[in-house]
Formats: sequence, structure tokens, C-alpha cells
Amino acid sequence: MESAEKWDLEMELLCLPATGGTCAQMQRLSSRIAAACDDVPAHVRELANLPNSTRRERDLHRWVGRQPWRSLLPDAYNFPIPYTPDGIRETLAEHSAFLPHEMMASLSLIPELFEELLIGPHGTLTSFWQKTAETRWYQQHPLPELHRDPALCVPIGLHGDDAGVFGAQKMLVLTWGSVARELLTLDGRLLFSVVTYAHVVPGKTIETLYKILVWSLNSMAEGCWPSVDHLGQHFSATHHPRRFSKAGLPLCLSGHRGVWSELRGDWKWQVEALDFDQWYGRSFICHLCRAHQKIPRLVYTQFRRNAHIRRTRVSSAAFRDWYMDRLVRPELSRIVGFDIWRCWADAMQCLDLGIYQSVAASCLFDLVAEGVWGATNETGFVLAHVDYKVWCRVNGHLPCPRFDKSKLLP
Repeated sequence: MESAEKWDLEMELLCLPATGGTCAQMQRLSSRIAAACDDVPAHVRELANLPNSTRRERDLHRWVGRQPWRSLLPDAYNFPIPYTPDGIRETLAEHSAFLPHEMMASLSLIPELFEELLIGPHGTLTSFWQKTAETRWYQQHPLPELHRDPALCVPIGLHGDDAGVFGAQKMLVLTWGSVARELLTLDGRLLFSVVTYAHVVPGKTIETLYKILVWSLNSMAEGCWPSVDHLGQHFSATHHPRRFSKAGLPLCLSGHRGVWSELRGDWKWQVEALDFDQWYGRSFICHLCRAHQKIPRLVYTQFRRNAHIRRTRVSSAAFRDWYMDRLVRPELSRIVGFDIWRCWADAMQCLDLGIYQSVAASCLFDLVAEGVWGATNETGFVLAHVDYKVWCRVNGHLPCPRFDKSKLLP
């Protein structure tokens, strides 16, 4: 088998659990790899030879536990979380998460991985912070160590998004990573936790996850193992004894710490996570300014450099003060150094699913009006779609239905 085909199979095996693949599918794919490839790693052959029984999932978990790379992961942090089995009744269930500060501590013990995933080659962290040194966020950051020795501070980014894992069930996936490193998504995003929306108790379940995430990130910023859990209860010989034995010790012998730098995700997740009052479903559609759906002076379609809405932008301090008047403050706003202007919408969401759709429609109207397809009326749109279908066929894409002017107009 060619090396490229072998690589494709290995990547398929690696991605299968993250795309809803079953234990049986993983076993069958491992068997294909073992049969068709040379120099197959022992752990892949072992996976291929797992008993073909109804206990595949149990056997798969046991196989994972035996792998050398499993020791790189810290112990999961287990905690009770509000849970609804049927959308009506509320109870508590045990949930788990990989704490970012513990993951960072584990990775620091393997210098090659620590450099690859978090700190980069020599000078990477210093270069990153030099690029942000002129920003108000950096200059007003409350963490003294960031200003004293930025070369030991890893800039941390959070990412949240919905994902389909179990059939049609949607799940919220929370990940983090170093934004000083430019890596593939599969490499650069480290898992914190996952929760199924169908079992979420509104106002409780996901908020518990955020509380734990903030506690871990702030521990990472301190650079030391915490002495209390996310509820403030002290670790002891009977309450998380392993964590109790490390309380107060440096996370990394090298002195590195993690500093929150950005939050990234689609607007839906940010609206839910930060409890925006102004968003795309309201008349005032932007949490950062007074852009409005209809008021002419504030209409959101103004993109000029001197547009009036640019003068209505809020400062991070004003945004923070607005939260002070709330009965419940969003947990993520409690991260050390949190700044609303460091919360960015995912580029793919903004461009591919937003701006480009309007740009493409506008260009189509202009091209038809200029007679590119020989007609400037409805016939022009029909002929444009014919050309478009030919292009899709040549380039291996599925064409969309015939252009509908009523849906292309704003």
C-alpha cells in the first residue's frame, strides 16, 4: 500500500471517535490497516484483534488504558453536575473534565510535546507578547508576571462550538490551546469537556462547567497547583488526595504559566456563554456598539470608516461595569485579564456563512445587470445558474438550486 493511502487510513482511524464512529467501526478499520500495511504499530494490531463480542466498548476503554500515551493525560477531574435525563426531571450526575492547568503540568514533563503544543521554539512567546504590547489589554493586564517575564507566559485561547457526536444529538465541545502556536485544529485544540444539550439543565449545567474552567485557568495564571477545588473546598487526604499532595507547588518546573489571551467561537456560543443582551436576534444587534436593525443612523450595514456607529463602541471597562449591575455575572467574565475585545467570532463563521453570502449575491446582481450572460432580466439569472452548474460539475461540487432573487435580496 502506498504511503499516502496508509496515512489516509491512519488519519481516518484517529478521527473516527471524534466523528461519531462506533467501537465496531474502529475495530474493522484497524483490521484493514493491519492487513494492508507494513510496519503497523503494535497498539493498532492489538486494537484489530480485540474480541468480536458485545463488550466492544468496555474492551476499547481497557485498550486505551493500556496505551503508553495514556500516561501523558492527567487524571480526569470528576464532579457532580445538574442533569436532566428526560428534559423534565432534574438530578445530579457525575461528569468529567481535563483541567487545563493539570494538562499543562503534564505536558511540561515531556519537553518535545510542551514545545510543540504550547511554548514553541525559543523566542516564540516573547515575539507573541511583543506584538500585543501596544494594546490597552496588555498594558492594563492585572497579572504582574506577564509584564515582568512574558517569555514564561503561554497565551491561552478558548474555543467553544456545537458538534454532532451521537447521531442527531448536539453537544457543546469546549477546548483550549496556545495561540502562540499555529497548528492544525486536531493538534492545537486540547479538550476540556463535552456536554450533551439534551441533558442540560438551563442556567445550571453548562454554568458549572464554566465555573470549573475559570478556576482552572486562573490557577494556570498563578502558575501553582491550587489548594482548593472549584467550590472553594480545601483539598485534603480524603478529598482529592493526589491534588492535595501537590497544592502550592509550581505547575511547571520551568516556571511557565498560562495567561488567557482570547476567546473564539461562533456568535451563538458567545451569546449563550456571555449572556449578551444585544445580539443578532434583537433590535440592537451588537454587544460592542449600538448597531441597530432599523434605525437609519445606527443601521448595522454601515461599513464606512467614518460611520456613526463606530463612535458608539463600548470600552472593555464599560462592558465590565454593565455586568456589575447584573444579578448573575457570566462565569467566563471572571477569568483573570478577561477583555470583551479579546472575544472574537470564528473567521469561518463570519466570512463563509455571513459576509461571503452577501458579497456573492451582490456580485451576481451586478453581473446580470451588466449583461454578462446576454440578458439583464430573469433570463440572465437562469443563464448564470446554467454556467454555475457546469462549473460545479467540472470541479466536483454539488450545485445549489436555481437562483431565487427573493432569497438573494436582503
